[in-house]
Amino acid sequence: MIETVLIHGGKREPLIQGALTSPIFQSSTYASAEWGKAKYIRFGNTPNHEELQARLALLEGAEAALVTSSGMAAIATAMFALLRPGDHVISHNSLYGCTYRLFEETLRPLGIETDYVDMTVDALDLEALRRPTTKAVYLEAISNPTLGIPDFDAVLEFSGRHGLTTLIDNTFATPVNFRPIEAGFEQATQKAAPASTRSRERFTAIWCEPVRSASTLGRKQSLQKPSVNGLRPHVSDERVAKAGRVFQHALFI
Repeated sequence: MIETVLIHGGKREPLIQGALTSPIFQSSTYASAEWGKAKYIRFGNTPNHEELQARLALLEGAEAALVTSSGMAAIATAMFALLRPGDHVISHNSLYGCTYRLFEETLRPLGIETDYVDMTVDALDLEALRRPTTKAVYLEAISNPTLGIPDFDAVLEFSGRHGLTTLIDNTFATPVNFRPIEAGFEQATQKAAPASTRSRERFTAIWCEPVRSASTLGRKQSLQKPSVNGLRPHVSDERVAKAGRVFQHALFI
């Protein structure tokens, strides 16, 4: 059950000194015997980071997760890790405003172009927008703010046929209602703010990947610092554990 994952998922075994809740690790540096695998608070790989990320990956049905300090940090990190100048993206035409600004004001000047199409229509045909340089398809599970639901099957069929990466923002749906990676999407982001009772109680955003694309996670991790301070994952971990009720009520608010 999702409540079990929210409370117990990702916990270290054996428990640290028998503590049912992981302690706060305040260290900024850690001893490491292997070059390139050092833990460092700005790398997002401290024990608190790792436990939170493991729990959120289980929640999304993903192989791995990377926590960031905001949803836009997660989306931007994934885009910069995936795309290069000259690449092309096909996107749903109803997006969170800051995502649109990222595409138009940051990526486009760098030579990464995006075309937009209504993905909620019947008989969705994306072929006309595909270019030789098309690298990815981007959409939101439930679009912000119009609440449109794209044709997932058509998007996945098109992307799979052409070997394109599919990226989806699952914020409004939450893993309670839809788990994109299990449906076949390559990468999924999740922000808890819209499903929270108060915006100031928001916790870290995540970017999750299945095993077939988790090899890019290390490069995303190197791009995303500085993102989540050392204490933030512990606070977020507590909120994840309490979020089952909030997530289940998200559709009824």
